[in-house]
Order: sequence, then structure tokens, then C-alpha cells
Amino acid sequence: MKRKTKIFIATIIGCITFFCLKPSDHIQMLTYPTICDADYDEDHLRFANIKDMDIYITPDINFMPPKEDDIVIIDLRDEKEDIKILSSHKINDPILQSSIIDIILKYNLENPSNKPWIRTKDSLQNEWLAHNLAYAFCYERERTADVDFENKEEEDYKIKLLH
Repeated sequence: MKRKTKIFIATIIGCITFFCLKPSDHIQMLTYPTICDADYDEDHLRFANIKDMDIYITPDINFMPPKEDDIVIIDLRDEKEDIKILSSHKINDPILQSSIIDIILKYNLENPSNKPWIRTKDSLQNEWLAHNLAYAFCYERERTADVDFENKEEEDYKIKLLH
């Protein structure tokens, strides 16, 4: 089966699952993040805070956050035109996902890379949804546990789905 067909089928299943749940089952209202002006630890940037979770953006793939609930985003734009959210399968709240994507887009604008990283919010949301659905259905879990936002995947996830 072609990749786009798999994505389409996973998205349809996700839509059915999403709309069959009661709102309290899948949406936990959150306050929007506080963007930190500058909170650096050499190569590690604590870029934002949502409730008690800190969001770190770093090029260090081995970075371990201070708290287990913190969110780690790996900046690989200069190497592979890629930004990766570690353990993204644990983040299912669409409002939290949207906030994190806004943070990534803001970070990209404020911290340009040598190789341009250009993705739209819709494509990022769709890709994250597809990864989470694939993970939930035990499809290539080692690959779908983290979402990686590569430039070359913009066209694969460009369509407007649930947002």
C-alpha cells in the first residue's frame, strides 16, 4: 500500500475515533504557553512553559530534561532540515499540540537555520496526528513514537483535515 493511502486510512480511522469520544475524553483545556525571553543552558534552550511542563529546543539528541513531563524538541534543521519532538505519542491533546507547533514556528522565525525549514501549521498538525494514530495502532512504533517534521514531508500532509 502506498504511503499516502496509509496516511489517508489512518486519518479516517482517527477522525472516527476522535468524533466518537466525548469532549472530556480527548480535550483537556490548557492555558497558552509562556514564551521565555531567554533561558539558555549553553546549547539547550528552555523556550516555553505550559503549566508545569518546560519545552526545550536543542540540537543535542541526547539531552535529558530535568523533569519527566518536560517536552524535548530536537533542532536538526542544519543537518537534515528537520525538527523532531521526542515521545510525541504521549501528547494527544490537540490544543497542547497546536501550542507546541506555534512555539516551533516562532522558534524557527527567531532562530533561522543555514538550511531553510519551511512547514505550514496545517501540515505539522496533520503529520503529528498521523504519527499518533500509527503509534496507537502499533504501526512501526519505534519510528512513530517521535514525530519528525522534515521539509520534504510538507506536501504529504498539506491538506486540511480536522483543524
